[in-house]
Amino acid sequence: MKPLRALLDRVRPLFEKGGKLEKLYPLYEGVDTFFYTPGDVTPGPSHVRDSMDLKRMMITVVIALL
Repeated sequence: MKPLRALLDRVRPLFEKGGKLEKLYPLYEGVDTFFYTPGDVTPGPSHVRDSMDLKRMMITVVIALL
């Protein structure tokens, strides 16, 4: 896993602001996050969705599709 981490760290400047592949930064970040835990975490408790919240959201989706 160390070679993969080294590769991701080596190409990171290409994807950051001002790099050649700046537009593909979300793709790079997705791959990096898939393989490794991100360094920043939620400072407080995370938002928990209950069944009623999910039901309201899905009703909105169905109405939007109609």
